[in-house]
Amino acid sequence: MAVDDIGMFQLDRDAAKAYQRYLVPPFFAPCAERLFGLVPPRRGRVLDVACGTGVVALAVARRSGADARVTGVDSNEAMLAVARLLAGHAGTAASVEWVRASAERLPFADRAFDLVYCQQGLQFLADAAAGVAQMRRVLRPGGRAGVAVWRGPEHHVPFHEIAAIWDEYLGHGLGAVLRVPFSGPQGSALRALFQSAGFTDVRLRIAIIPVRFASPEAFLHEESLATPARAAYTAAERFTVEAMRERIRQRLTWAVDDEGVTFPMQTWLLTATAA
Repeated sequence: MAVDDIGMFQLDRDAAKAYQRYLVPPFFAPCAERLFGLVPPRRGRVLDVACGTGVVALAVARRSGADARVTGVDSNEAMLAVARLLAGHAGTAASVEWVRASAERLPFADRAFDLVYCQQGLQFLADAAAGVAQMRRVLRPGGRAGVAVWRGPEHHVPFHEIAAIWDEYLGHGLGAVLRVPFSGPQGSALRALFQSAGFTDVRLRIAIIPVRFASPEAFLHEESLATPARAAYTAAERFTVEAMRERIRQRLTWAVDDEGVTFPMQTWLLTATAA
């Protein structure tokens, strides 16, 4: 999940750390592997658009070493702060440049990059077409794009159960926050965005990513800590949190086994070439 241009998805430092701890391993790291299977990291200049805490950018830097110059761009400074910290711990701080900017107004020269990734960021843009046009602008002719966008809400029922619980118990319109990641352009509309921007060889695949949490309550707790719901959730009375926990237990009985709760996530994977 990236955080471009939608104010309600701007995370503070604590939420960004929780995002990295709780959400990157089950969701975003496996999704990055699916992207790399279609658009492998390579030498040259690589851009990670709406990079969040840098899962894609850092993986490219680790795999490509000195052969790649990697840039991660995001509008949320807290996410970038976590990315910089992770880069330092991984010994890749010198290999990745972190830039705070909007994906719809990338501050880079035309044809500056050989490869552009955007993992779960497009759906957060106020103007997705502008964001795609910017990706095309900064790619050299023949450069490749690899993009992931979660499929629609019908494929992600557990998250919508949490959204309904937030609406009922936390208020503040927080349920809408969790619906945004699954509201991006789908199928033919996603393809058309890239074709209209001047990309060729646009191809779509569906990837299924199985995820697991220790329990329905753990899923609720970790998702709440790692999103803009954090402040309201941590401030909630104990009886409110217990009621939320009971509600998610009831709603996810179908996904529980002897090792916790598990369900599939589905994402569109789009690959394209800059004409």
